[in-house]
Amino acid sequence: KKRNSLFDMALVTFFFVFMFVAPQVQLKALELPNTMSIDSTMTVKTNGLLSIFLLSYIMFRKININWRIIPYMNGIKHKQQVGIILTLISFFILLLFCKDAYSSIIFKKIAAFSYEITPKASLLLKNKVVYMLPFVAFSFWLFNNKKWRFPEISITLILFLVFIFFKNPINEKRNLIGPLYLSLLYAFFSKKTKHATNNIFLALVLILLLFFPSIKVFTHSSALFLLNNQVKETSSLFVSSLFSMKKNLSSLDFDAWSMSVAVVEFADEKGFSMGRQLLGSLSFFIPRVLWEGKPVGTGQVVGTWLMEKYNHWFYQLSIPFPIEGYIDFGVLGVLIYSFALSMVGRISDRLIKCENKYYMFLGVYMSFYLFYLLRGDLISCLAYFIGFLISYLFVPFVLSNIFSLFKLAGSNNV
Repeated sequence: KKRNSLFDMALVTFFFVFMFVAPQVQLKALELPNTMSIDSTMTVKTNGLLSIFLLSYIMFRKININWRIIPYMNGIKHKQQVGIILTLISFFILLLFCKDAYSSIIFKKIAAFSYEITPKASLLLKNKVVYMLPFVAFSFWLFNNKKWRFPEISITLILFLVFIFFKNPINEKRNLIGPLYLSLLYAFFSKKTKHATNNIFLALVLILLLFFPSIKVFTHSSALFLLNNQVKETSSLFVSSLFSMKKNLSSLDFDAWSMSVAVVEFADEKGFSMGRQLLGSLSFFIPRVLWEGKPVGTGQVVGTWLMEKYNHWFYQLSIPFPIEGYIDFGVLGVLIYSFALSMVGRISDRLIKCENKYYMFLGVYMSFYLFYLLRGDLISCLAYFIGFLISYLFVPFVLSNIFSLFKLAGSNNV
């Protein structure tokens, strides 16, 4: 609260909901979402590791680091030209992929991709980079415009509609669109809520407890299904899920703590991977065709073990970030991962304090994306976040430099 860090707020909220409230309900019901039996030794050990992660994160955040976390950013040059090109690219994407996006909304044709633990490179590029560019164009106009005349307002609204067409609850995972919409809401209300730390915490807790599980009504269904079930019935399903808190807290939506227990037991039984899982996560961009022995995601590894030992029904599971460190290097890994996260938190805080609103939004997005990262697993979180960075930072940066080169070439010719 003293730092007024949105990143820290997201971390505390996640631990409160997923590692405290949900386990209380599950342990009281004597049933874990991942079908494991309750073991008091594993429970104590897991809670101890999570406590070590949280306390070490707090300690690392309090250390005064003098060197600059991120370089000074002057912002992207030639904003008007870059904004126009991004707008044209967005319209081109709409024309080129309109049919695919429409099919994914109506028939949920990309559902198989949406639940893959290790996404294919081609699908990752299209769905997480190309489809994100309309949002980038919208953000570029929204955060870089100083004069809001009719043309600017019209273009921004049109780009917002294009963005919603490609990124909505029906054709995208809730863990991925959640940070986008939460970041936009925070950016819109940030001036009013700048010092309302308690209000933000309460709002995030309610969102995770109520809307996170309930939004499945839309994210796990096609538009055709929703229309066939009529608006009234769909609304009834949503409202029913909204107020089934006890049932929701016992579902796989809140399996973070039980999966932490599973990883601890798995590591005790099979041993630590000694960095193999981390290597697989960092090399997500390498096609398996080129590296047949590339490690699969930790969720798949532990999920397969759960199927064999506890009769779990599928293996594509989420693994919380703190325990990813444990499966790699034991307690040392928990400390390393907490330090790494504390550095990411510093970057997020610095970005939020930027005068450049475009970079400020990136810091806000990082804070809300933390919910997804903490829930895991690491390989999918890294892949999707890098895809976002390519579209949000790399593409505008390249366009800006191209315009600078043209300008330089023009001045030399003169």
